[in-house]
Amino acid sequence: MTRRDRTPAQQRTAWLLGLLSGTVGLVALYAVLAVRAPGDTAAGALTGGLTVLLLACVARWRTVRRGRTASTVTRIGGGALDERDDHVLTRTLAVVGYVAILASGIASAAVMVGADAATVVRALPFALLGTLGITFVVVDRRS
Repeated sequence: MTRRDRTPAQQRTAWLLGLLSGTVGLVALYAVLAVRAPGDTAAGALTGGLTVLLLACVARWRTVRRGRTASTVTRIGGGALDERDDHVLTRTLAVVGYVAILASGIASAAVMVGADAATVVRALPFALLGTLGITFVVVDRRS
């Protein structure tokens, strides 16, 4: 059940271009933050970005080495999705988008009632990441 709309050479080229563009974006972000941001913000962004790029490389390596036994998350992170993985990812992101719209409305109402705006804004990403994780597991198990 694999998708073969690109040859292996095209897949490798697309992967390397994505990795290169991520690295260039990370260097640009570091350059901007090193000049303008306070404290260790630039170092934190660089560390976080390099961690994400490293995890993507590990996922790609596992996908290339063990394509059939790799997990859905590994295949998605490694860029080697089949139709089922694409379906799981699409449904998961659709639910997260729906929850994001609802959560932003609820957050606006909470601020209007008197909740601390900074706390509400800090809580939203965690709520959406939790939704992403739970929804992914549920959709992955049911498909």
